[in-house]
Amino acid sequence: MMKDLLANSNFKAIEPDVRADSVDDPKLGIWRQCDDREYTDFDIDPKTFYGGLEQLGAPPYRYYRIELDNNPKNGPEDLIYHEHIVEHPSNTLTGYTWVNLKKCEIMDNFIVEGSANWSEKPDAAYLNTLVYYKRKLWILDFVDGFDLHLSRRIDRSSMDICRWRLYLPN
Repeated sequence: MMKDLLANSNFKAIEPDVRADSVDDPKLGIWRQCDDREYTDFDIDPKTFYGGLEQLGAPPYRYYRIELDNNPKNGPEDLIYHEHIVEHPSNTLTGYTWVNLKKCEIMDNFIVEGSANWSEKPDAAYLNTLVYYKRKLWILDFVDGFDLHLSRRIDRSSMDICRWRLYLPN
């Protein structure tokens, strides 16, 4: 995998359909349709109810319409990137959340490092993006001075992870 990454072979970056720096950005209007709803309006578990972007995390937001359920016949699914809310770090996470917006239901979460101060570098870069590697969806997560890893959800309870540790020379 690393040889392919370095050669830019078998990898394809996935660009978001929308980038937004505010929950009120009109381009994210579809994500507001659950704001005035309750989990009792749907036949879903209250723990998986999606009540709005603020529940997931803070901007910047990146919205993707991509295939997630391996059923192309029903069309692409809705996925959004969000960062943890500093004031509520235990309630929100940095990562990607797959939401069924018709049912206001959170289908899955894909957590990334975010800017969690993993690096010893004071000005470290924290980058992540979605990529296809050999036609499978992966999250590429880079923490300057700490690690680079790619992860892919296999099912609800297991993942493939390829990780390379990065250390600063002494």
